[in-house]
Amino acid sequence: VRCSIIVRFQVGVIGLGLMGHGIGLVSAQGGYEVVGIETKKEALEAGKKRITASLNKLLSKVGRCATA
Repeated sequence: VRCSIIVRFQVGVIGLGLMGHGIGLVSAQGGYEVVGIETKKEALEAGKKRITASLNKLLSKVGRCATA
């Protein structure tokens, strides 16, 4: 009988400004599940846009490396 243990790690980021979104992004790239918290809906949306823009930039670089 084989047993497997699955361990999941979560990172909570309070504030998705310039530093917080970077911490969340790097944590997600490292395989962590990331939960972002903001006090206002507008700030949360802005943080999501920052993360999306950073991911798109990263993906465009990966695409260029693959074709080089």
